[in-house]
Amino acid sequence: MIRKSDTQGISIPRYRDALKATLFADNTTVYLSLEDDFVILQRTLDVWCVAAKVQFNLKKMKIILIGAKQFQEQMIESYKDTSRWENYPCNVHIAEEGEPVHILGAWFGNRI
Repeated sequence: MIRKSDTQGISIPRYRDALKATLFADNTTVYLSLEDDFVILQRTLDVWCVAAKVQFNLKKMKIILIGAKQFQEQMIESYKDTSRWENYPCNVHIAEEGEPVHILGAWFGNRI
């Protein structure tokens, strides 16, 4: 469902389809572009959770920003000041530069 959603995901050179999600057991990693709206993703996840009889755990959600450093700094500052950014849920952890995030046995992040 996520792969067929109206999100754009991240384009990868030489690949026809954009990267939107990777799934393994009960772990899901979603990739959103700057143009993507979290509300669209949330609607898709709501339908998916009902169909699969599972609950999406926002408390475990982490955001790793990619792209221009200026964008990353602006989003982190805005999120720290207001606890929100655009349509993203409140109080989600945003990994800062140099902070590793553990995903399925590997560490990801910016400049780690």
